Amino acid sequence: MNKRYFKGLILWMVLILTACGASESVTDLAEAGPSESRILLSAGEVIRQAADNFEEATSYSVKGEAQQELERTLNGKISIMKSEMITEAQWIKQASQHHMLIDIKTEGMQPTTVEQYFIPGTGHFSRIGEEGWVKLAGEELDRGVADMQMNPQSLEYLLGVLERLQDDVLFMQEGNYYTMTLELPEEELVRIDEMTNAGLEANESSNAPLLTAAYSVKKMKVGFKANKDSLLPHELSMESETEIGEGENLMVQRKIDRSTFFNFNGIDTIELPPEVIETAR
Repeated sequence: MNKRYFKGLILWMVLILTACGASESVTDLAEAGPSESRILLSAGEVIRQAADNFEEATSYSVKGEAQQELERTLNGKISIMKSEMITEAQWIKQASQHHMLIDIKTEGMQPTTVEQYFIPGTGHFSRIGEEGWVKLAGEELDRGVADMQMNPQSLEYLLGVLERLQDDVLFMQEGNYYTMTLELPEEELVRIDEMTNAGLEANESSNAPLLTAAYSVKKMKVGFKANKDSLLPHELSMESETEIGEGENLMVQRKIDRSTFFNFNGIDTIELPPEVIETAR
Protein backbone atom coordinates (compact mmCIF):
# COMPACT_ATOMS: atom_id res chain seq x y z
CA MET A 1 0.00 0.00 0.00
CA ASN A 2 1.65 3.29 -1.06
CA LYS A 3 1.93 6.19 1.36
CA ARG A 4 -0.41 8.51 -0.51
CA TYR A 5 -3.23 5.99 -0.51
CA PHE A 6 -2.53 5.18 3.15
CA LYS A 7 -2.91 8.86 4.07
CA GLY A 8 -6.27 9.08 2.33
CA LEU A 9 -7.47 5.86 3.92
CA ILE A 10 -6.62 7.07 7.41
CA LEU A 11 -8.46 10.37 6.88
CA TRP A 12 -11.50 8.59 5.45
CA MET A 13 -11.68 6.14 8.37
CA VAL A 14 -11.36 9.01 10.85
CA LEU A 15 -14.24 10.84 9.18
CA ILE A 16 -16.56 7.85 9.00
CA LEU A 17 -15.70 6.28 12.34
CA THR A 18 -15.12 9.31 14.51
CA ALA A 19 -18.09 11.05 11.69
CA CYS A 20 -24.28 23.08 28.58
CA GLY A 21 -24.52 26.19 32.82
CA ALA A 22 -27.53 27.64 34.14
CA SER A 23 -27.13 31.40 34.34
CA GLU A 24 -24.49 32.99 36.55
CA SER A 25 -26.93 32.95 39.46
CA VAL A 26 -26.37 30.12 41.93
CA THR A 27 -28.21 26.90 40.93
CA ASP A 28 -29.21 24.14 43.34
CA LEU A 29 -27.74 20.75 42.48
CA ALA A 30 -29.22 17.46 43.64
CA GLU A 31 -28.14 16.15 47.00
CA ALA A 32 -25.44 13.48 46.78
CA GLY A 33 -26.71 11.55 49.79
CA PRO A 34 -27.86 11.87 53.39
CA SER A 35 -24.29 12.08 54.71
CA GLU A 36 -23.27 14.96 52.43
CA SER A 37 -24.27 18.58 52.73
CA ARG A 38 -26.25 20.21 49.96
CA ILE A 39 -23.93 21.94 47.47
CA LEU A 40 -24.81 25.20 45.78
CA LEU A 41 -22.80 25.87 42.63
CA SER A 42 -23.50 27.71 39.40
CA ALA A 43 -23.28 25.71 36.19
CA GLY A 44 -21.10 28.47 34.76
CA GLU A 45 -18.61 27.85 37.55
CA VAL A 46 -18.54 24.11 36.79
CA ILE A 47 -17.82 24.80 33.13
CA ARG A 48 -15.08 27.36 33.71
CA GLN A 49 -13.33 25.30 36.35
CA ALA A 50 -13.47 22.08 34.30
CA ALA A 51 -12.14 23.93 31.25
CA ASP A 52 -9.33 25.56 33.27
CA ASN A 53 -8.35 22.30 34.95
CA PHE A 54 -8.33 20.42 31.66
CA GLU A 55 -6.19 23.13 30.05
CA GLU A 56 -3.69 22.93 32.91
CA ALA A 57 -3.40 19.13 32.71
CA THR A 58 -0.20 18.11 30.95
CA SER A 59 -1.37 14.64 29.91
CA TYR A 60 -4.33 12.26 30.09
CA SER A 61 -5.69 8.93 28.90
CA VAL A 62 -9.01 8.30 27.20
CA LYS A 63 -11.09 5.25 26.39
CA GLY A 64 -13.91 5.59 23.89
CA GLU A 65 -16.75 3.41 22.63
CA ALA A 66 -18.67 4.27 19.48
CA GLN A 67 -21.56 2.63 17.65
CA GLN A 68 -22.39 3.74 14.14
CA GLU A 69 -25.07 3.08 11.56
CA LEU A 70 -24.41 4.30 8.01
CA GLU A 71 -27.45 4.40 5.71
CA ARG A 72 -27.14 4.81 1.96
CA THR A 73 -29.74 4.75 -0.83
CA LEU A 74 -28.59 3.41 -4.20
CA ASN A 75 -30.91 2.79 -7.14
CA GLY A 76 -33.89 3.13 -4.85
CA LYS A 77 -32.61 0.52 -2.41
CA ILE A 78 -31.54 1.31 1.13
CA SER A 79 -28.46 -0.37 2.55
CA ILE A 80 -27.31 -0.03 6.15
CA MET A 81 -23.83 -0.73 7.46
CA LYS A 82 -23.33 -1.03 11.22
CA SER A 83 -20.02 -0.81 13.01
CA GLU A 84 -18.56 -0.38 16.46
CA MET A 85 -15.23 1.02 17.53
CA ILE A 86 -13.20 0.87 20.75
CA THR A 87 -10.44 3.46 21.17
CA GLU A 88 -7.70 3.63 23.78
CA ALA A 89 -5.34 6.59 23.69
CA GLN A 90 -2.69 8.41 25.68
CA TRP A 91 -2.01 12.11 25.06
CA ILE A 92 0.78 14.43 26.15
CA LYS A 93 -0.02 18.04 25.30
CA GLN A 94 3.44 19.67 25.16
CA ALA A 95 5.17 18.81 22.97
CA SER A 96 2.09 17.23 21.43
CA GLN A 97 2.42 13.45 21.19
CA HIS A 98 -0.01 10.55 21.31
CA HIS A 99 -0.53 6.82 20.96
CA MET A 100 -3.90 5.53 19.74
CA LEU A 101 -5.18 1.95 19.41
CA ILE A 102 -8.53 1.52 17.64
CA ASP A 103 -10.40 -1.77 17.23
CA ILE A 104 -13.12 -1.70 14.56
CA LYS A 105 -15.87 -4.24 13.92
CA THR A 106 -18.12 -3.80 10.88
CA GLU A 107 -20.98 -6.08 9.84
CA GLY A 108 -19.96 -8.27 6.91
CA MET A 109 -16.27 -7.41 7.22
CA GLN A 110 -13.28 -8.74 9.10
CA PRO A 111 -12.41 -6.88 12.33
CA THR A 112 -9.46 -4.56 11.95
CA THR A 113 -7.11 -2.60 14.16
CA VAL A 114 -5.73 0.87 13.56
CA GLU A 115 -2.74 2.02 15.60
CA GLN A 116 -0.89 5.33 15.53
CA TYR A 117 2.08 6.95 17.21
CA PHE A 118 2.91 10.62 16.90
CA ILE A 119 6.24 11.54 18.50
CA PRO A 120 7.70 15.02 17.74
CA GLY A 121 11.18 14.78 16.27
CA THR A 122 10.67 11.09 15.46
CA GLY A 123 7.60 11.03 13.24
CA HIS A 124 4.04 9.86 12.74
CA PHE A 125 3.70 6.09 12.40
CA SER A 126 0.49 4.30 11.47
CA ARG A 127 -0.71 0.81 10.67
CA ILE A 128 -4.07 -0.55 9.56
CA GLY A 129 -4.76 -4.26 10.05
CA GLU A 130 -1.93 -6.44 8.81
CA GLU A 131 -0.52 -3.86 6.40
CA GLY A 132 2.47 -3.13 8.61
CA TRP A 133 3.80 0.22 9.80
CA VAL A 134 4.02 3.27 7.55
CA LYS A 135 5.80 6.49 8.43
CA LEU A 136 3.82 9.51 7.26
CA ALA A 137 6.07 12.41 6.30
CA GLY A 138 5.38 16.06 7.02
CA GLU A 139 4.57 17.83 10.26
CA GLU A 140 1.58 19.56 8.67
CA LEU A 141 0.01 16.23 7.71
CA ASP A 142 0.75 14.80 11.15
CA ARG A 143 -1.05 17.62 12.92
CA GLY A 144 -3.85 17.60 10.35
CA VAL A 145 -4.68 13.95 11.03
CA ALA A 146 -4.54 14.48 14.79
CA ASP A 147 -6.75 17.57 14.54
CA MET A 148 -9.37 15.66 12.55
CA GLN A 149 -9.39 12.94 15.18
CA MET A 150 -9.98 15.39 18.00
CA ASN A 151 -12.04 18.20 16.42
CA PRO A 152 -14.69 19.47 16.24
CA GLN A 153 -16.29 16.62 18.22
CA SER A 154 -13.75 16.92 21.03
CA LEU A 155 -13.68 17.73 24.69
CA GLU A 156 -12.04 21.10 24.03
CA TYR A 157 -14.73 22.02 21.53
CA LEU A 158 -17.55 20.90 23.82
CA LEU A 159 -16.25 22.99 26.72
CA GLY A 160 -16.31 26.00 24.40
CA VAL A 161 -19.90 25.18 23.43
CA LEU A 162 -20.93 24.94 27.08
CA GLU A 163 -19.38 28.32 27.83
CA ARG A 164 -21.34 29.89 24.95
CA LEU A 165 -24.60 28.24 26.04
CA GLN A 166 -24.43 28.70 29.81
CA ASP A 167 -27.97 29.99 30.08
CA ASP A 168 -29.34 26.79 28.50
CA VAL A 169 -27.38 24.30 30.60
CA LEU A 170 -28.31 22.69 33.89
CA PHE A 171 -25.84 20.57 35.87
CA MET A 172 -27.05 18.04 38.41
CA GLN A 173 -25.02 16.33 41.11
CA GLU A 174 -25.08 12.55 40.86
CA GLY A 175 -22.90 10.90 43.49
CA ASN A 176 -19.31 12.00 42.89
CA TYR A 177 -20.05 13.78 39.60
CA TYR A 178 -21.69 16.86 38.14
CA THR A 179 -23.63 15.86 35.01
CA MET A 180 -25.54 17.56 32.21
CA THR A 181 -27.15 16.82 28.84
CA LEU A 182 -28.05 19.26 26.07
CA GLU A 183 -29.52 19.15 22.56
CA LEU A 184 -27.30 21.50 20.56
CA PRO A 185 -29.17 24.41 18.92
CA GLU A 186 -29.13 25.09 15.20
CA GLU A 187 -26.40 27.73 15.38
CA GLU A 188 -23.99 25.23 16.96
CA LEU A 189 -24.77 22.60 14.32
CA VAL A 190 -24.00 25.16 11.62
CA ARG A 191 -20.72 25.99 13.38
CA ILE A 192 -19.74 22.30 13.38
CA ASP A 193 -20.63 22.01 9.69
CA GLU A 194 -18.46 25.01 8.79
CA MET A 195 -15.48 23.75 10.80
CA THR A 196 -15.70 20.22 9.42
CA ASN A 197 -16.20 21.19 5.79
CA ALA A 198 -13.28 23.63 5.99
CA GLY A 199 -11.11 20.82 7.36
CA LEU A 200 -12.18 18.43 4.62
CA GLU A 201 -11.38 20.95 1.91
CA ALA A 202 -7.93 21.52 3.43
CA ASN A 203 -7.28 17.75 3.33
CA GLU A 204 -8.61 17.19 -0.20
CA SER A 205 -7.17 14.02 -1.74
CA SER A 206 -7.78 12.49 -5.15
CA ASN A 207 -7.48 9.10 -3.47
CA ALA A 208 -10.30 9.85 -1.05
CA PRO A 209 -12.83 12.01 -2.94
CA LEU A 210 -15.58 11.49 -0.36
CA LEU A 211 -13.50 13.53 2.08
CA THR A 212 -14.67 16.64 0.24
CA ALA A 213 -18.35 15.64 0.28
CA ALA A 214 -20.79 18.02 1.97
CA TYR A 215 -21.07 17.37 5.71
CA SER A 216 -24.18 18.46 7.61
CA VAL A 217 -25.08 17.64 11.22
CA LYS A 218 -28.86 17.39 11.57
CA LYS A 219 -28.98 16.86 15.31
CA MET A 220 -26.60 16.29 18.18
CA LYS A 221 -27.19 15.63 21.86
CA VAL A 222 -24.20 15.95 24.19
CA GLY A 223 -23.63 14.81 27.74
CA PHE A 224 -20.82 15.88 30.05
CA LYS A 225 -19.72 14.57 33.43
CA ALA A 226 -17.12 16.24 35.68
CA ASN A 227 -15.55 14.90 38.87
CA LYS A 228 -17.15 16.66 41.83
CA ASP A 229 -13.94 16.95 43.87
CA SER A 230 -11.30 17.70 41.21
CA LEU A 231 -13.65 19.36 38.70
CA LEU A 232 -11.77 17.56 35.94
CA PRO A 233 -13.70 16.15 32.96
CA HIS A 234 -14.68 12.51 33.42
CA GLU A 235 -17.01 11.56 30.58
CA LEU A 236 -18.19 12.97 27.26
CA SER A 237 -21.09 11.40 25.36
CA MET A 238 -22.69 12.33 22.04
CA GLU A 239 -25.62 11.12 19.97
CA SER A 240 -25.68 12.53 16.46
CA GLU A 241 -27.25 12.23 13.03
CA THR A 242 -25.22 13.56 10.11
CA GLU A 243 -25.73 13.72 6.34
CA ILE A 244 -22.61 13.21 4.20
CA GLY A 245 -22.70 13.98 0.49
CA GLU A 246 -25.78 14.85 -1.52
CA GLY A 247 -28.15 13.57 -4.20
CA GLU A 248 -27.56 9.94 -5.14
CA ASN A 249 -24.39 9.90 -3.03
CA LEU A 250 -26.16 10.95 0.18
CA MET A 251 -25.32 8.92 3.27
CA VAL A 252 -26.88 9.29 6.72
CA GLN A 253 -24.64 8.57 9.69
CA ARG A 254 -26.19 7.85 13.09
CA LYS A 255 -23.67 7.60 15.87
CA ILE A 256 -23.41 7.16 19.63
CA ASP A 257 -20.09 7.97 21.31
CA ARG A 258 -18.95 7.76 24.90
CA SER A 259 -15.43 8.72 26.02
CA THR A 260 -14.02 8.43 29.53
CA PHE A 261 -11.04 10.58 30.58
CA PHE A 262 -8.63 9.55 33.33
CA ASN A 263 -4.98 9.43 34.46
CA PHE A 264 -4.58 13.21 34.27
CA ASN A 265 -0.94 14.31 34.61
CA GLY A 266 0.06 10.67 34.93
CA ILE A 267 1.97 10.23 31.64
CA ASP A 268 5.56 11.45 31.47
CA THR A 269 6.50 9.95 28.10
CA ILE A 270 5.09 7.78 25.32
CA GLU A 271 7.47 5.04 24.31
CA LEU A 272 7.76 4.21 20.62
CA PRO A 273 8.76 0.54 20.18
CA PRO A 274 12.06 0.28 18.24
CA GLU A 275 10.55 -2.31 15.88
CA VAL A 276 8.05 0.28 14.66
CA ILE A 277 10.84 2.53 13.43
CA GLU A 278 12.81 -0.41 12.04
CA THR A 279 9.95 -1.91 10.04
CA ALA A 280 8.11 1.27 8.90
CA ARG A 281 7.97 1.88 5.16
